[in-house]
Amino acid sequence: MKPKFTIAPCCIAPTTLFQKILTVLGLVLFSALGSVQAQTIAFFADAACVQMSADCGSEGYTLQQDLLACGYTVNTFTGTDAGSWSAALAGADALVIPETPECVSTIVLGAGVRAVIESFVNGGGELLHVIGGAEDEAANFLNLTFGFALSGEGGDFTANITGAAAGTPFAGGPASLPPMNDGDAVSNLPPGALSIYSGGGYSQVALIPYGTGHVVTLGWDWYQCDDPASEQDAWRDVLCRSGAVANICVV
Repeated sequence: MKPKFTIAPCCIAPTTLFQKILTVLGLVLFSALGSVQAQTIAFFADAACVQMSADCGSEGYTLQQDLLACGYTVNTFTGTDAGSWSAALAGADALVIPETPECVSTIVLGAGVRAVIESFVNGGGELLHVIGGAEDEAANFLNLTFGFALSGEGGDFTANITGAAAGTPFAGGPASLPPMNDGDAVSNLPPGALSIYSGGGYSQVALIPYGTGHVVTLGWDWYQCDDPASEQDAWRDVLCRSGAVANICVV
């Protein structure tokens, strides 16, 4: 069954007439603005895993810069222990995990860290996880964290927007996403998940409800030295929309 998404300032069910009026006003405001952005993003930037030098080939750095250009507040953090992650997520709307080419995330980010992430998303947070460049590792990390059974796939294909985007912040996004350097995808999405951009049966952008939060997977690693700017812009559009997922509720 396809989950029903509600765009609202919070995920508290309105119980009084006044609360219902506020909810309607929030929906009107969302329509007027076109999007609602997560105020604060916790961005994993530990050099033990993520490339953060200021150049086009450092995927963590380029992803961070594009998120800032979207208008988000991006707080980078380091540490591979549960305490560091708990502190970073305090007050955050969303967590971003870039590509982790410098480490094996399933080993370095152990059970304690994964438990912190699971609790954050289950309680209403958003996880935005880049899968480009290391699709199997990223899929395995998500499987270990949330109990999914995702499979990583190569993503050298054009991915088209699907009808599943309706009613989500991705509605009205680019009609298609071009194949990119180190583009990847996932398959075998869990029940209730939405394949937002897909091709050949594989999802390059997926929205997966979990608890009262969401997981979003993006199938480009953000390596910006090779692909034309026009093609990168389509992915940047989707990235900006991805952050707004932190403001949608599953009902």
